[in-house]
Amino acid sequence: MPEEWPIAASAADQSAPARRAGGDRLSSVRVDFFLSSADRLSEQERALMTAMLHCLVSDIADEIRTALPNVATPANDVGNLALIEILSSTGLLDRAGLVRLLLRRADEERIATGAKARTGRREARVIQGLVSHGDGAIAAAAMTLIIARGRRRDRFGQCLLHFDDLPEAEARALVCSLAAALRHDLAATATDADRQLSGAITQVLARYDPGSSIEQLTASLVRLLDEEGELGDELVAGAAMEGEMNFVGPRPERPHFVAQLAREIPYYEQRHLIAPGLTGWAQIKYPYGASIEDARQKLQYDLFYIKNHGLVFDAIILFETVKIILFGRGAQ
Repeated sequence: MPEEWPIAASAADQSAPARRAGGDRLSSVRVDFFLSSADRLSEQERALMTAMLHCLVSDIADEIRTALPNVATPANDVGNLALIEILSSTGLLDRAGLVRLLLRRADEERIATGAKARTGRREARVIQGLVSHGDGAIAAAAMTLIIARGRRRDRFGQCLLHFDDLPEAEARALVCSLAAALRHDLAATATDADRQLSGAITQVLARYDPGSSIEQLTASLVRLLDEEGELGDELVAGAAMEGEMNFVGPRPERPHFVAQLAREIPYYEQRHLIAPGLTGWAQIKYPYGASIEDARQKLQYDLFYIKNHGLVFDAIILFETVKIILFGRGAQ
């Protein structure tokens, strides 16, 4: 039988994963077979998302083990891979919020890599330049963001997903799922496994800090820059050229204006559902305005962005922002 027919070849590679019989795979094959190439994950996206998920699950599992009395179940890569297999097979990792974040990080990495290749820059100079800012708060916020980004890279420069980046519901669900998966091994050596795991869950979740997520750290820097009136065209253009996707979002308002606008405009506080940005849909679609009616009109664009935001939409906004800055047309 010719070698190009692997179904008839001898099973020499014992490490290859066994496939289920054809009939049992029908439902998943039908979805994959008719999925358009535009919607299907690329091999690079799949590899990056898988690596980020594995590292995230392993880190949380190790934290749970560390929180257990006497470290009853030692951490190791083989054990973590087994946990990932258990959670994957039971569908506990197939959560919309988690997968959405993994996909966004993969898209951000692809866009940022392309931007760096285009500009020839390896570092994000926009953020680095702010470290030497005369305002101590801005300099500290920029340094905090740089450190946080460094923690989200492994020693090979691979992008990582941090526990604090997860939405609260996803963080809690993942910790509880991992604790449940660890229970079988723990119960074999401890009579009070449930009590120990409950305490470990509490300890791990107590360290969860959504304020330290990349989105929130970026939002804090943006707010400080806006309060100092330094969200200028040069800064926005530099962020866009470097592929800084986290800098897209509703334009921040000064705190003393927010309360007034919230009283005057229905649903105004809904624009705070996502982090603010240097540039946004309202900024490129509506001219500058300082009245209540202008804020009301811009809110419509902000709410549209919140409902439809994603990496493709963000890339369009960055592209339009650069065009406005370079050619001096459009909104501000």
